[in-house]
Amino acid sequence: VTDDMAHTDSCEVRVIAQSGEGLRVEIYWNPPENSSDTSDVDLHLLHPSAPAWEYESLDCYYANCDSRFYVLDWDAPGPEDNPSLDLDDVDGYGPENINITVPVAQTYRVGIFYYDNDYWGDSQAYVKIYCGTVTVDPVYEAGPKTMRAYGAQDDMNDFWKVADVTWNGYSCSITPIDVVVTRLQALTER
Repeated sequence: VTDDMAHTDSCEVRVIAQSGEGLRVEIYWNPPENSSDTSDVDLHLLHPSAPAWEYESLDCYYANCDSRFYVLDWDAPGPEDNPSLDLDDVDGYGPENINITVPVAQTYRVGIFYYDNDYWGDSQAYVKIYCGTVTVDPVYEAGPKTMRAYGAQDDMNDFWKVADVTWNGYSCSITPIDVVVTRLQALTER
């Protein structure tokens, strides 16, 4: 730096930049060309300590994680590592998103439950996972996956265990699971 009197000085500053978005999981189903679709598919993000899906505050989904009504307190102090469901789309094709601004270095599990077909029939579900970047490209995509539902929140409706997301502090790695079970099974196992 040089001032008006021609005196110069310098300094060094270390800047550590963290990646942009943290963790974001997005689902959609029966893409928008079916604009009359009124089915309901739900996104889930399971904490590594949860023994099963829909387990108390360790599974972020519509019943306890809708950011307009609920806050789940996961792991680190402060809100940055808490999951947040942006929108519970109950009458259409999505999308639904769960975000964690600053995830803890651990493995989260992504699942999808076909809550209600509303007489629409089978659903074609899709998943996109974004990790620690500001790019518009997901690090992982899955689908279409055909899912079946027999009624609203029926225990025999399909539950798709999509993938494990291991956050390393800056980005993530994905381990596909790609297993469909019934909701009844999902309530008793990870």
